[in-house]
Amino acid sequence: MKYYQSEVHNAKLGLDVKINDIPVVSDSGDTGGGGGGRLLNTFLLNEPNRLTITLHPAKGAAVPPAGAFAIVNINAFGRERTSKPEAVYHFEWRQTNPPKSLPPTIHAVLPPVVRSEPLSWQNAPKVALNAQSEAAISTLVKRYHDALAAKDAGQLNEMLGNSSRDASVALERPLPDIEASQKREYQEEFAGPSWHVKPVDYAHLQYHLCADGRIVSVMNPDGSAPLVSAPDANGSTSEFNVRVALLHGQWTLVL
Repeated sequence: MKYYQSEVHNAKLGLDVKINDIPVVSDSGDTGGGGGGRLLNTFLLNEPNRLTITLHPAKGAAVPPAGAFAIVNINAFGRERTSKPEAVYHFEWRQTNPPKSLPPTIHAVLPPVVRSEPLSWQNAPKVALNAQSEAAISTLVKRYHDALAAKDAGQLNEMLGNSSRDASVALERPLPDIEASQKREYQEEFAGPSWHVKPVDYAHLQYHLCADGRIVSVMNPDGSAPLVSAPDANGSTSEFNVRVALLHGQWTLVL
């Protein structure tokens, strides 16, 4: 059993990383930093996995300035992390002086992963977006928001049951352990007396097909997650991504 993890660093340069046509890292480059440390197993399939990396200037810049860079590493490690991670993929780009043009989208292939059964979303039907489907997905987003607003960890666990089952398969962990861990995370999240989730502007939600049309990603017009907690005393917020697939005729939260 191997765990796969992204390690991304960037500054003065935006980048988007997708695996199997699903966004896993998206950074505008305005502040720099990247999306290091994301576990990737639930995005990977038991077939060659498609990796794409797209670089773009930070907001307001026509060309990346001197000092702009992006590094993307995909590493693998064992369950106990007792040895040095295995380098699976490495990409690096740095701006020069005089400046050079950005490369076209980078395409690479990651190896298949051994899986006891397929993940639910990989067999989901391809869908078309229309007013009816978007209204149904919006209703699901509202249910998700209402469960967060009520701080109902049990209801959230139920809504995210499919994601938990996929995580159990992808990480080879018992489903009850995944569900208990998820419930604890929500309970810790809700522990603050002033914790609350921000209102959602449902009229301006955007719906984007990914995973070759099998998944719909829901986001705000600026590309941010639609469900966000209000800042805490330290100014920190929590984002709750919304990705759905049509499973057994029902829009269901995945990933």
